Amino acid sequence: MNARHPHLALGALVIALALITGCAGNPTRTATGSNAGDHAAAGVGIGALAGFAACKALGGSGSSCTKAAVATAAVGGFVGWRSGKQRDLEEARLFESTMRANRMAVVTEVTQVERADDAGRAEAVSAWKGTTVGLPLTLLSQRNPEVQRSVELAGKLAASRSEPSRILVSVPEGDRVAVEAWLLRGLNQASNGSVRPEVRMLKPAEGAVPFVRVEPANRAQFGQAAGAAGQG
Repeated sequence: MNARHPHLALGALVIALALITGCAGNPTRTATGSNAGDHAAAGVGIGALAGFAACKALGGSGSSCTKAAVATAAVGGFVGWRSGKQRDLEEARLFESTMRANRMAVVTEVTQVERADDAGRAEAVSAWKGTTVGLPLTLLSQRNPEVQRSVELAGKLAASRSEPSRILVSVPEGDRVAVEAWLLRGLNQASNGSVRPEVRMLKPAEGAVPFVRVEPANRAQFGQAAGAAGQG
């Protein structure tokens, strides 16, 4: 915020909020490249506007009201971030239910992540860590429609997450081209305008079940190295 020009600072917040809310009609698009980021940014904008308006209503000066806006923006930012994490987890659970309906083996991992609130206190929320779908080898080799649809939905899930995601694929060499094509169709069904999810092909372990995994690309938030597969 710029204390000397509070109206300019407030105007910037209004513009940012307008950009974010403009994407509300299309849940697969984001203004920040992240649904969680959008929620946090919208919370910041709403919090700042509320703080500034309340201060002015009490007769505060421009500079003091700008400080009030900064304080309330922090509250809104945390609330928005938490809301984005909750939405991610809900959508991953919905994807999991769809996979079970398709008779696919599926596991969704959930963990706790922390972020400081406006008072500097660390608060933990349940966060989606990743979802792995097992692909029956026989059905995969037969190009079974349910397997194909499951892989497409995994691509769609990755492309519509609240934060940049990546897809890990472990299938036999002879099935890679087909799986990549299915993923591409899924990715194209839900482009949110952010960085396209990375697709990483893994060498299958001998005797291992083929799988597709969707997970947040930022593994550091879970205390993992960026290159970790995140299957533990």
